This record gives sequence, structure tokens and C-alpha cells, in this order.
Amino acid sequence: MIPVYDIKLQCGRSSAQLRERLSRAVAPAPKMWSMTPMKISDWLARYDGKTFVGIVKEDRFKVMLIGGANGRVRWRGGNAVIVGTIRANAVSASLRPPIFASAFLILWCLILCCAIVLSFFGPSNTWLVRLLLAGMLFLPTAIFFVAFAFEARRASAALQRILSDPI
Repeated sequence: MIPVYDIKLQCGRSSAQLRERLSRAVAPAPKMWSMTPMKISDWLARYDGKTFVGIVKEDRFKVMLIGGANGRVRWRGGNAVIVGTIRANAVSASLRPPIFASAFLILWCLILCCAIVLSFFGPSNTWLVRLLLAGMLFLPTAIFFVAFAFEARRASAALQRILSDPI
């Protein structure tokens, strides 16, 4: 049910060069519950010129897209997590939605499926109630899949641009 988009990029560089290029484009991921006060300008300066936020360790990486072509921070969060490995002359990665978003969608669908089944036996046994519940089930799911497909194309294009551009 959860979409996953696999990519494999062939590059004419060694794994050390690919790792170094990716590391330059990735801002370190902040701690989740850092309670230290910080100015907004300082927080935004950490991401200046960076395309991704996440971690790059040895031959593995886990990043999320944070900016467009100009590297500006977007105000909404990324919708595609890129988890991949760097090998000699190639990068293979899987793009998936964030786990929290996927878990919320699964819980939402489960609750609405139960409500649809119970609507056949309850006092509001009408076609209008079932139609409303079906719309509440399919509309958020469609929005989730379309948003992920759009974000996955943008993230894979940004990854390909970073790894294949001449220095």
C-alpha cells in the first residue's frame, strides 16, 4: 500500500568522489528535541546552499529534500525520504514517504474501513453516508500518492543533478 520508488544512478566517479559530492549537499540532521534557543536566521543559515538534510555515513545515506533548484528552505516538510547506498560508479536508492505519514495514512484507512463496514448495520444505513465515508477514504489516499509521486520525482532529479554535474 505504501509507495516506494527505486532508482539506480550510473556515474563516472569513484565511490569516494560520490560520497564527497553528496556530503557537500547534505546539511546535518538536527536533533529531534533540541531545546536550545536559536534565532530563526541562525537556523536558516545552517541550510543555506544545501539541497538535502540527513546523514551520510560511509557508503550509506538517508536524506530528505529541503530546497528547490536555488537551495531555499521550503516551509513544509519533505514528502520523500531517500535511503541508499553508494557503490563504485553507481548509487542505488529507494524513495519512500516518511514513516509517520505512512503510519497515519494506514491508521486513517483502517478507521474509515471499519466505519464503512459498520455503516451497513447502524441506524444511518443510507447510501449518502457510505458515499461520504468512501470519499473520506479515497481522497486523502489519492492526495498522499500524488504528493509522493511529485516529491519523489523532484528528489530523484536533485540527487541525479548533484551526483552527475561536472565539478
